[in-house]
Formats: sequence, C-alpha cells, structure tokens
Amino acid sequence: MRGKTALLVIFCLSLVLNPFSSQGPVLLAAAKNSDSQKSTTTASKSTGTQTDTPPATAAPTTTPTASSGKISLSRKKLTLSKGTRYTLKILNTKKKGKWASSNSKVVSVKKKKGILFAKKKGTTVITARVGKKKFTCKVAVVAPLGRKDFAVYFAANENTYRNAISYFRGNPATAYPLYFYPTDKTTRGIYMGVSEDLVESSYGAAKKISLTESVKEIYKKLFDLSSAIYYYEYTFSAKSTKGEKNEVYCLRFFIDKNHKVSSVVMDVVNNS
Repeated sequence: MRGKTALLVIFCLSLVLNPFSSQGPVLLAAAKNSDSQKSTTTASKSTGTQTDTPPATAAPTTTPTASSGKISLSRKKLTLSKGTRYTLKILNTKKKGKWASSNSKVVSVKKKKGILFAKKKGTTVITARVGKKKFTCKVAVVAPLGRKDFAVYFAANENTYRNAISYFRGNPATAYPLYFYPTDKTTRGIYMGVSEDLVESSYGAAKKISLTESVKEIYKKLFDLSSAIYYYEYTFSAKSTKGEKNEVYCLRFFIDKNHKVSSVVMDVVNNS
C-alpha cells in the first residue's frame, strides 16, 4: 500500500514539474488561439477589415496638380460687355507672347500686351503664342447695360415706366435702392441662387469688389447681407440733356461663399 502511495506521489510531482506534457501545449495553444480570435474579432468589428488581409493604404491627401508650373493663360473662357477692356495674362513664364484674335471685328487685341477690347456682340478666339506653343481663350461679347435692364427700377421708383431716365432729374428723393425678391429675375434671367459664372456670361466680366461695412450699412434695412462676401457691379450712364449731368445707375450682384448669387439690387450711383 505504501508502495502504491509513493508511486502516486511521484506521478503527481512529475506533472507539476513538467507542465508541457502531451496535454499541456494543446491547452495553452488553444487558449492563445481563443484570445487571438477574441482580439481579432474585436479588431475586425472596429475596423471593418478582414483579419487575414492588411488594411489598404490610404491615398495621399494632396494630389499634384497637372497644370501647376505650366505655362497657361489666366482665362480659357471669357465674356465681355461691348465697349469694355480686359487684360489676359500668360502665367508661369517671363517670356512675352504674340497675341491675335480670330475675329478682330468682335474683339481686338494688342499684339504684344494681351489687352482686349470688345467691339460688338459675337464670339472670337484669342490666341497667344509663346515660342512654339500656343494658348487660346474663347471670348463672347454681350450687349452693355441699357434702359431695358433698369425698366423695373424706373417703374418701382415712379409707379410708371416712361422709358426716359430724364424723368428722375430734379427729384432725387424718389430714387431708392430696389431689392429683388428670390423669385424676381433680371431682364437677363439672373435670380438668387444661380452661379456667379452665369452673371458673367450674361453681363460680361466685372471686377470683384470686397463687401465693406459701409456698403452693409447702406442696405441693412432692406435685406440681409450676412452671407455675402463680395459683389459685382455693372453701371449704366444716362445720356444727359442740355445743361445737366449724367446720372449713373448700377446693378449689383452679391455673392456668397458658395459662389452663388445671394442678393440683387439696383441703385443710383449719383443723381444730380
């Protein structure tokens, strides 16, 4: 009996001293696999990727611009109002170009300076040659502002439309800014919410004017300019009668950060 007890004690001690028995490594490996599966499953749920495939490398956040540093024109497409000038520029080079117009009766251009002059309604292509390379800009010419563009302004100010700007003379108190409602359209189809590109294609290129506090102050009682960041101004000078000065009327398109028309207003620049 004592011999059997001794053998049993020896056998138990052998298991304690040698944990890597035939069953030991299997259990450890299973535990490791179980832990690995748990951690992998958790990672899979959080990342949404398969465990046996490494996650795809993210694309670079900055993509090189194909045209950066290359010679080009400041505009590829342009609309001008009849009687206006515009200067095209050659970018990314100090070399001077040779300029030409495919229809100089519509738009003429100074051969060495790229200064355009819009002569009459129509289209043309302006070409600039720099060495052996040539660059083009499509140019359209539209009608300048006229009485028809301000018909709604005259009617609103005088309650009648006589098609004569001289009707305002001697009574400047009747003139006030005319604000367009969202559903109103100008005679050329511009209304709130359209792209600023459509303004240019309808009225021609105009200088971008920063919106100042003084301008906001003028119009604050009429409409909200909080979303506008700059505006385009188009003017019309009335022909003066004998002994009287010209009166200049303006059409202003206010543009928001999304490059959309946020407000439209007609006003008098000077009334004397």
